[in-house]
Amino acid sequence: MVSGLNPDCIHCNRKINRKQGNCSRYFNDGHVIRCGPPWTIFKHNFIKGYCEIVTKAMAKKYHLTYIDIFCGPGKYFDRANGVQLNGSPLIAMEYAFNNYIFVDCNKQNVKALQYCLQNESRNTDILLNDCNRAANDINVKLRPYSLSFCLADPDNLRQLRYDTLKTIAQGKKVDLLINFPYWMDYKRNAKDYVNGKKDSTPADLFFGTKEWKNILKRNGLKFTDKFFKELIELYLYQFYKIGYARPRKIDNFQIIKNTIGKPIYLLLFLSKNELGYKFWKEIVQYAKGRNLELDLNYNAPTH
Repeated sequence: MVSGLNPDCIHCNRKINRKQGNCSRYFNDGHVIRCGPPWTIFKHNFIKGYCEIVTKAMAKKYHLTYIDIFCGPGKYFDRANGVQLNGSPLIAMEYAFNNYIFVDCNKQNVKALQYCLQNESRNTDILLNDCNRAANDINVKLRPYSLSFCLADPDNLRQLRYDTLKTIAQGKKVDLLINFPYWMDYKRNAKDYVNGKKDSTPADLFFGTKEWKNILKRNGLKFTDKFFKELIELYLYQFYKIGYARPRKIDNFQIIKNTIGKPIYLLLFLSKNELGYKFWKEIVQYAKGRNLELDLNYNAPTH
């Protein structure tokens, strides 16, 4: 029997019945639950891949910390099937990290996650804060010789700043997995930013530089393959200059597509050690090797 099967999701008008990413009609034991698109499963396969591969390889060498700076309520409905599944925080709790740091600016999300983890005995910090304000607090919580994994999964560019990730990782070993909403946000608004029709400050803060505007102008305001490559190189370079290792070729990202094959965002992986990119190749194979169709005999974990 499927855990949390909700047939109404299939016919739901999600634009009306969703608030700040959460379902406005259904709750998880009285707490909010996320409304999630079906391709979330593919994204979560990369998170599972990191957790499984790196914790097994590095648990005896490092104190391992999992960081989720847009943690959400912990569970979500796959709106294509109406199945309740674990979100990234509960996925991470299945693996052998030594401690966990969860951050969300939504009070209802924090309450929901606290409820999900009420019987958890391991060391978990759940912070009610905007991650851009909490960056220094997160960094202080990381041990000097720990290895941390930070998932940055914003809905749009406005929610995340480059300086936030820079501060979290300062002086610490922090692998990053970043959702870069290229098609679902940046591409929709970039021309308006350049032409002054919209305030470009959120994009400037996301990149940590205004150089992205010059790249777009040099490419005639056209979103060509050449422009895409230059833009990704610019963003990655921002991290290389603060101590992140540069892979031999730009293959440390994956394009996430929707159910009709249209690209929506990128997952970018960054590590301060070249070994991290060897793990990334294994993670990609792990994620792509899993069945992306939802198994309706699957029982979602209930923690």
